[in-house]
Amino acid sequence: MNQDYQRIFSPAILGKGSDLSSDGIAAFAWSTVLMAEVIGSLQGKEIAILGGDVLVQRNGAWEHLTPSWYTEMKAGESWHDYAERSHKESMKFLEENYEKENVSFTLVLQEKPSAEQMVRSWAR
Repeated sequence: MNQDYQRIFSPAILGKGSDLSSDGIAAFAWSTVLMAEVIGSLQGKEIAILGGDVLVQRNGAWEHLTPSWYTEMKAGESWHDYAERSHKESMKFLEENYEKENVSFTLVLQEKPSAEQMVRSWAR
């Protein structure tokens, strides 16, 4: 199991997902039915969602669907504002594209800004 996910998410949230490490993917996947609960659990933690993938399980194997999504940090945007915006944009993407489908999603998370992102936050 990915140690970052264990640190970031509660056992209750992890218990509702699928650990993909046995499939060679260092991620967890959750049903889109749980998107509000999973993404909502990140509120107040200043953890940004860099993007994510949408998967479906067919014949015992995970397959990636398109489109996937990403959220980039804007010039002059604080880490806090970026993290909050990334949560909203992730929810919007999943709601608009996959809310009624029987698919799962993964999240690419980042807890602290990179050096490049720090420079971008200073740019005006």
